[in-house]
Amino acid sequence: MLLFSNLAQITNVTTVHPIEKELTEGGRFQLEHFFKKSVKLASSKTKRDQHWRALEEVELWVLTHK
Repeated sequence: MLLFSNLAQITNVTTVHPIEKELTEGGRFQLEHFFKKSVKLASSKTKRDQHWRALEEVELWVLTHK
């Protein structure tokens, strides 16, 4: 099981999704289940700039070894 966030992609740190890349090119694992959910908005009490939070999603990947 892997828990993953698209934060690096929406903040332009990277464009590559490492799990998708492994599934298409690596050949070591196969996808059993995949779940995606939006991240809740940040607390109004936080002082950090989290304007990207509305675009963030978390993913749960269940992989099995081939």
